[in-house]
Amino acid sequence: STAIAFWAAVALEPLSGPAAGNTSIRLSGVDLPPCDGGACACRFGGVAVPASHSPSDADGGRGVRCQAPSLAALSAAAASYSSVGSLAVVPVSYTPDGLVVSSEALTFTYFPSPATHNLSRTLLPLTGAHLLTVHGERFLGANGSVPDAAAEPYCRVGRAVVRATRL
Repeated sequence: STAIAFWAAVALEPLSGPAAGNTSIRLSGVDLPPCDGGACACRFGGVAVPASHSPSDADGGRGVRCQAPSLAALSAAAASYSSVGSLAVVPVSYTPDGLVVSSEALTFTYFPSPATHNLSRTLLPLTGAHLLTVHGERFLGANGSVPDAAAEPYCRVGRAVVRATRL
């Protein structure tokens, strides 16, 4: 008799990132095979990027990590993705040890990268603090997610994260 092992990549986190790429992605699933020999990959619209098994994850080591390629790299490779307005939706799959397995149900959404046009600084005389005004577009929502006008804005200055106010 022949035994067939079934596994599935069932979740992707985060679900979106900037078009510039380099977003750290985590796939989780059921009985994902480990990366024996280091030949594992995540495939974004058919473009393979290196992946690594995550044995220390809280789900018992059933996770895989990879970095999303840039949308420009996908376009240059003529990878398959669909456009929805300014967004690009790309199918994502896991390829353990060269075994190509399709998983059209998992998708990653690229959004236009944020752009900063200029900064201005104003000294607040009573406090000695500085007010920093950032002008730009497509600022990210909470946790680096798709830009969201309803999300509470924040600024990161070095390691410090401070609340911001939309103007």
